[in-house]
Amino acid sequence: MKNKGVTLLVLVITIVVLLILAGITLSLTIGGNGWVGEAKEAKTEFNLAQLKDEVAVAYSSYATRLKSKRNLTLGDILEEIPNAEITEIGEGSWLVTKGESKVLVDSNGNISVYDITVTLSEAKDNSMLEKTMNSELELTDGTVTIPAGYKVTTDSGDTVDAGVVITDAASNGNEWVWVPVERGTGQNGKPTLKDIVYTESVEGDNTVEPAIVATNKLYGVNVTTSKYSKTDIISGIFRVYPGTGGSYKEPDVVRSYQDYDNNANNRIAAGFSTITNGIETALTLEEMAQIMVDEYEQMIRSLEQYGGFYIGRYELSLVGVKKGESTLTGISWYDFYKICKNLSANSTKSMSRMIWGCQWDLTCKYIGEALSSDSRTWGNFSNSLSPANVVVDGVNKYGERQVTGYSEYWKAKNIYDFAGNCHEWTQEACQQYYRARRDGYYNGNGESNPASYRTFGSPTNSSEMDTGTRPVLIILPTNN
Repeated sequence: MKNKGVTLLVLVITIVVLLILAGITLSLTIGGNGWVGEAKEAKTEFNLAQLKDEVAVAYSSYATRLKSKRNLTLGDILEEIPNAEITEIGEGSWLVTKGESKVLVDSNGNISVYDITVTLSEAKDNSMLEKTMNSELELTDGTVTIPAGYKVTTDSGDTVDAGVVITDAASNGNEWVWVPVERGTGQNGKPTLKDIVYTESVEGDNTVEPAIVATNKLYGVNVTTSKYSKTDIISGIFRVYPGTGGSYKEPDVVRSYQDYDNNANNRIAAGFSTITNGIETALTLEEMAQIMVDEYEQMIRSLEQYGGFYIGRYELSLVGVKKGESTLTGISWYDFYKICKNLSANSTKSMSRMIWGCQWDLTCKYIGEALSSDSRTWGNFSNSLSPANVVVDGVNKYGERQVTGYSEYWKAKNIYDFAGNCHEWTQEACQQYYRARRDGYYNGNGESNPASYRTFGSPTNSSEMDTGTRPVLIILPTNN
């Protein structure tokens, strides 16, 4: 009996060891970067390379046949690729889809790999942080593009409407929330992005809205723009054409009294500068204006291609866009602008910037104009209403400035403190010499100064202890 007992014990131990070994083998085979995973990745790369070759051949054929047929488009030739779906994205750019492989090509023959589709569970894996290509996350109510170098957070919403959150680190990274933007074709009652977000005009056009003669020049500089933010993206937020002296407008420069943007030190503070042999030199006002115009148009192209942008989940702090930090205040608009430019985890696929006024409006539309026009029930104000009138141990926490993301009752769509806590700078200009601030603040009225609220201030003022900002993350368009 003793030998039988020993034999049984040995058998049990042997089985346990074999199960452990089997688990290790299985993990090495299918887990993480296992053999199956590597094979799948290799197949994906092969299919992408094959599609790129097919597109290159199609473009070569297009260039040859164009000589004899002038009304031919690249899209016509791309349609000849077997089993491929062709979609025109923007002017002169086409998306070629074949299975999970997606390639972009423009009329100049520039070919680039497009985004790869991932599931929500895959999007939350830390391996996403190592990706060098953008990914597409398909959810029940829409598609979200995840830029290279980012992953979906564990506490993200599982639908677009619930607020999809991404981060640039496995832990304690900057966090951003996807804001979807409608971009219909204009048919069947579906408005285009241009119908919703921006106006486009040509010099001398007096039919634009607002009804003024478009000079195309920004204020006081010889720099022109053909695109500018619409008035009334949300109810009651009006704008005029850049270059005019009155009211709000973007993109535009401000220069009066202290010559704000025209001051070289201010431009250096904002990062509009070059460094040669260790010496930092300010760009000219015209160069600053041109950069602002170019980046505004780049933002518009990104919205047209991807159908959305990322907004900072929290107000900006000294350590970035993170929870539980003191909102950064007490510095100038120019200092804020520079900090907002340096928050992207992959500058070849995305760029971070201070939020534009139109992006603030679009976020209000996403949250809902009813909440954005009366924010007392979900913001930190002196007159917050339940459940936002937060009390801890008998002490009122509403009506006082708090750290970022302090209360779960002060958020909408996973975006914290968008209503109340601190005012927030935007890139929008006001008159000749101000920049626009949005949102009420903790000591304000959430009914009369709600999330959609807009006012203005001097961009050089560094004593505003209740004004911060909120950056955005813009996916770079492929026709960048």
